[in-house]
Amino acid sequence: MIGKINYGTKVPRSGKWAESPDFTKDFYPPWPQGACGHVVSRPIANYVAGNKDRLISYQGEDSSLAIWLDESPLKDNIVWETTKRFTNQGNCQDTRFWIIGHNISPTRMRECFAHTDEIDDIVNTPEWP
Repeated sequence: MIGKINYGTKVPRSGKWAESPDFTKDFYPPWPQGACGHVVSRPIANYVAGNKDRLISYQGEDSSLAIWLDESPLKDNIVWETTKRFTNQGNCQDTRFWIIGHNISPTRMRECFAHTDEIDDIVNTPEWP
């Protein structure tokens, strides 16, 4: 799992981001900040797809994924990799970042990924990731 990974986040019990009462722990397991985007491995994707009918939807897709994985047989094999390359700051011309965010139109997404040939150069730099 790679993205902007959060650790030790207290579970909100009221307000806009209030968690489902089905999740009773006080703190979330590691979770990928959804607004910044994240990438999962094939085993994680297969686990979620294969168990979709049994998985409970929690407050958001990011907290749901974290809880599902924390309760899965994959738990001890997951590597949580934080990168500063994922952001939702919106400037897709800034090649230091990979922009994956909410409310991006198909036209804007094509514009953002028009410079993907530059990503190969970035990935092969000494300061990567």
